[in-house]
Amino acid sequence: MDPSPFANGSTSLLVATRDGRQVRVRHLTPADDDLLVELYKRLSPQSRRLRFLVDPGDVPDEIVWREAHRLSDLNPLLAAALIGTLVEADQREHAVAVCRLARDDDDPDSAEMAIVVRDDMQCQGLGTAMLDLLIQLAMVAGVKRIRAVSLAENVAVHRLVQATGLPVTTSTSRGETTQVITLA
Repeated sequence: MDPSPFANGSTSLLVATRDGRQVRVRHLTPADDDLLVELYKRLSPQSRRLRFLVDPGDVPDEIVWREAHRLSDLNPLLAAALIGTLVEADQREHAVAVCRLARDDDDPDSAEMAIVVRDDMQCQGLGTAMLDLLIQLAMVAGVKRIRAVSLAENVAVHRLVQATGLPVTTSTSRGETTQVITLA
């Protein structure tokens, strides 16, 4: 049986952070390339390293834009992504978080997740809210397992995954930790 597509709507919802800011969470679209590029540029070198598992160093703008477009142009049979935005002092919408789920090519019951929260928005409950929503998208699409691969030192992601309250298996090898959340 073919996998169900991931839901992809045009609605959004507001998530209140611990300090009272209202973050709008919605599905990522190709029109969000500029928000992704800005988010990447506003991440600290440490956050970039923890998210991408390597030190990306100075990446040319052309590559950042190409990757932003690749990540935002989703096939709903294979992937889903959410973006959290906040209207800031300049009265413009800025990306503060993004999470993504990509179905495994060899196992449509499994998907890999990735999440990043802008440094100044970390520890505000936003990552937890985004992961909860991503898990709901996965469940609706029939995904039974979500895999999170991170650097072994990325304790924040390890805690985030463990805090789902779902069964999680964890293994660490060669400096990377793989956590598998069982949904069904």
